[in-house]
Amino acid sequence: MNQLFRRFVVATLILAATVASSAAVAQGSATQAWQKRQYFFAGFPATAGQYLWSAMTWSLITKDTGLKITVLESSGAEESMQLIQKGKADMGQYDAIVLKKAYGDKSELRQMFLFQPAVWQFPVAIDSGIKSLRDLDGKKWNPGPAGGGSTQVTMDIMDLLGIKPQYHHATLADAEEAYADRQIVGFSFRGTGGEPTSAMVEGNSSRPMRFLSLTDDEIAKITAKWPDLTKFQVRANLYVGQTEPFNTVAALAVNSIAASKNVPADAVYEMTKSYWKNFDTICKQFPGVCGASPARTVEGSLIPLHVGALRYYQELGLKIPDRLIPPEAKK
Repeated sequence: MNQLFRRFVVATLILAATVASSAAVAQGSATQAWQKRQYFFAGFPATAGQYLWSAMTWSLITKDTGLKITVLESSGAEESMQLIQKGKADMGQYDAIVLKKAYGDKSELRQMFLFQPAVWQFPVAIDSGIKSLRDLDGKKWNPGPAGGGSTQVTMDIMDLLGIKPQYHHATLADAEEAYADRQIVGFSFRGTGGEPTSAMVEGNSSRPMRFLSLTDDEIAKITAKWPDLTKFQVRANLYVGQTEPFNTVAALAVNSIAASKNVPADAVYEMTKSYWKNFDTICKQFPGVCGASPARTVEGSLIPLHVGALRYYQELGLKIPDRLIPPEAKK
């Protein structure tokens, strides 16, 4: 599925949901300011499978709540976090490790719900002859999308293992193109591990791929350095020609969806409630998110909850650790 078609699908879904939400508002009683304003979700590269998740999910929430929500394309978690931090987006995906490193305790982001496991994938061209991560030493290779939350972590992993590729920095779409044109031997992306990443599907169709499996020793070194990462096995046949499972690392609770602390609590409450109301539908379409739940959100969140999300999870009867109660909820 090419990038232009993806954008058409997203635009169609958002337009349909916006028309439905406008009709719902028109039929309702007097609305408040938070119900009338526009909200922006900063998501994913158009060539990532998660981009369609964004379109479907926020269209469902728009239709369900009557709120006006627009999906913005971003290059990845890092850019999404910056957009929220600068007030240019209201919600978006975030990477807790990168967030803490970049902003410390000065982050504007507050947790809404877990998204999905963030699973590192390392495809290389079969014709490159590369069979291990260490074989990337000295090779032209893309470590992840420019602006993506995983990219710096990926380069840090390579440094830890003493592997020195020649980095080719590019967006995911440009990396896929460079791969097809044989400018690079492969590229990395942090997908779900439960559903294929479209850029890798398309890259695989133009130039057959091998998905590198990390050794136990490599995984042990990585998880010792970053305790938030864990060993993860991607099932066989996720991609065409990938007949064996491969081992890699994943962040099970790092990749989540956040809102700016400045987004009205009532709006975030309604969005969070709607997400879990529609979760079975979303899960059927995007299996990679199925491991999430309200309880796991509370158990695994690495940043405070948004005041609106906090209210919803409290209504469910979940015990909220003090570390997840935001400063603004304590005033």
